[in-house]
Amino acid sequence: MKRKFLFFSVILVFFSTCLLMLGASQSRAATPDQIEAAIDRGIAYLATQQNPDGSWGGWEQVAYTGFAVLKMEDRAYELYGDPLAEEFAYHANIVAGLRYICSQVQADGSFYVPAQGNHHANYNTSLAIMALTASRHPELMCSDPTTYLQVVQNAVRYLLAGQNANGGWGYNIENGGPTPTWDWADNSNSGYVTMALVYASRLFGVDIAAALPSLNNWIDFIQTDVTGGPNDGGSGYTMSGEWVNILKTGNLLFQMAMLGDTTAIQRAKDAIAYIARHWNDANTDPGFRNHYQSMFAMMKGLESLGVATIDVGGTDVDWFAEVSDIIVTTQNADGSWPPGDWGDSVLNTSWTLLTLERVVESPRLKVAVDIKPGSCPNPYNSKSLGVIPAAILGSTDFDVSTIDPATVRLTMEDMAGVAPVRWNFEDVATPFAGELCDCHDLNGDGFPDMTLKFDNQAVEAALDLSGQAGTTVPLTITGNLLEEFNNRPFSGKDCMRILK
Repeated sequence: MKRKFLFFSVILVFFSTCLLMLGASQSRAATPDQIEAAIDRGIAYLATQQNPDGSWGGWEQVAYTGFAVLKMEDRAYELYGDPLAEEFAYHANIVAGLRYICSQVQADGSFYVPAQGNHHANYNTSLAIMALTASRHPELMCSDPTTYLQVVQNAVRYLLAGQNANGGWGYNIENGGPTPTWDWADNSNSGYVTMALVYASRLFGVDIAAALPSLNNWIDFIQTDVTGGPNDGGSGYTMSGEWVNILKTGNLLFQMAMLGDTTAIQRAKDAIAYIARHWNDANTDPGFRNHYQSMFAMMKGLESLGVATIDVGGTDVDWFAEVSDIIVTTQNADGSWPPGDWGDSVLNTSWTLLTLERVVESPRLKVAVDIKPGSCPNPYNSKSLGVIPAAILGSTDFDVSTIDPATVRLTMEDMAGVAPVRWNFEDVATPFAGELCDCHDLNGDGFPDMTLKFDNQAVEAALDLSGQAGTTVPLTITGNLLEEFNNRPFSGKDCMRILK
């Protein structure tokens, strides 16, 4: 199987008496069958909560609807290969939800319910973008003659125009731009806006490059400096050190991934270390165990950087195993999840379902790579004075000529990478569809690949592979696409068997 939070202070009942006072998990993962059953019950519950006009919720309906539709679209895509597959049991719910979202588009490109005002326009607009793009049908009509693509392009322009001088976003366009009425940005609003921008770029090809330089400034502005305190590395709210928690730090990690950061970059290491330090916190802040939205935000951040485990007090913890177990064991009999600080049962159910299936359009493009093409397995001898051949594989969906060769690196998690000594274009391998570290020895498939040569001794000096002799080690090839393709980061993994 494969987002400041929705702080609708005027809409949501404060469910302080319903907090889930959960203790530290013992890494007992929910089984795949349990997760599947929880997802099925949760989607069925969401379907019963849809309003006659196609919306969800009783206030800020665009955002509520966006979450529910996004989850259903992802499920349909997983099961049938098309988010709008008619055979999907909740196809009619998706169509009605998308129709409602389209009915709330405003003249400036934003989305909100006019009678409720535009105070939370950035939240609503972001969720509308995600739901529309997750349809994977840019050609569909929102309202004749305006297509989904055109509506999303206008909505992205609205969001870009509202970027704050520090590089973040507030509640609406009046908080940003060159002459803001109320100068404000926070890393909860910014979390949803940046996620929407990635959806627009990944699924509809919308240009978001104008947001990225200032976003880099925002990351450095909002992240708490490492000085030996409990908030080190975490994300503040409107400034570093202010109201730091796991929710906003998950947003921070996702934003880092947008800019091509990897787990080898110090600021990403610091943010991950913040989450690890507060992993077992059961209180409202900074922990995640009482908050389904925090789980969702943390998931999207760790998932976008490819983090499988975190070091909690010297123990490698499978974060998804713990999170999924908490979610599965707290589901209600009717398929919903309990209300909490920042969401009612509808919002919390949407957040949990998105988390269980790791629903996030990663800023980082996943590519197929092959270390030692034509060889299976891939042996490595640290004493060799030659080169390590590798390839980034082209396909019907990926043109390797869009890669910026100067950015390519061979690396391991948390370690600096090694640049190739030379590269070329040549068809040398076929993508492998099995498990990581399994392999095949197939050669070319008719699609050009980017072939790479890495100096063996440079790799050994940087990665110290000989220290893992007798094991099979996963390696990652990272890089960015060319500027005309928004410098989008990519990564792919393959393994080598370390002989000595």
